[in-house]
Amino acid sequence: MSRTWTALAAATLLAAAGGSIVTATESYEDPADDATGDAPDIVTCTISEPDDGPVVAISVEFASEPPLGTDMETYTDVVFIDLVTDPEPTPTPKAQGADEDDPSADETDYIFGAHAVTLPEYLESGAHLYATEGTSDLFWHVVDVAADGPTVTWTLDRKLIGDPDVLSWHVLAGVEREETENADSEDAFDECPDDSRGTYTLKKAWR
Repeated sequence: MSRTWTALAAATLLAAAGGSIVTATESYEDPADDATGDAPDIVTCTISEPDDGPVVAISVEFASEPPLGTDMETYTDVVFIDLVTDPEPTPTPKAQGADEDDPSADETDYIFGAHAVTLPEYLESGAHLYATEGTSDLFWHVVDVAADGPTVTWTLDRKLIGDPDVLSWHVLAGVEREETENADSEDAFDECPDDSRGTYTLKKAWR
């Protein structure tokens, strides 16, 4: 796994606002062909703060286009992104006896993503944001989704997730099969960053 940190800060005089724009980006390169089974192969995952508002964007680049595939009968490619807001310095151990399939067992606060069937809809109307705390609230279509070749980008208002100072984040791609309905089955998955979580400190140039 290769981590690339890029911080681009430009003291740019804006004619209208007379301020500066700060764009921050953190990327992880994922080894090619490391996906197990027939899962979508991630090659790069990136978190950034676009310079057009108080938002956070996560981009996932896949090895092939279209990024997510399906035959509509036996399999559907899926991708999930989970966030932990203002995490503890040391990850909290998973509770003893916790359900391995329960996202909150990993102290996840929010989850969003897409699969091959819903991606066209999400490109038009946005994706769902799930809050795993408490009653597992569902926020309808509040994550903007864009696709450019093999890359899919999700953009959300950071205030919807409590305007955190730090985000711990992770991307999981897998295959949802008709017979198992298990998106992260052991025989087909890829993750980014590999075997770890990204930790990003927000710059909050936009308030």
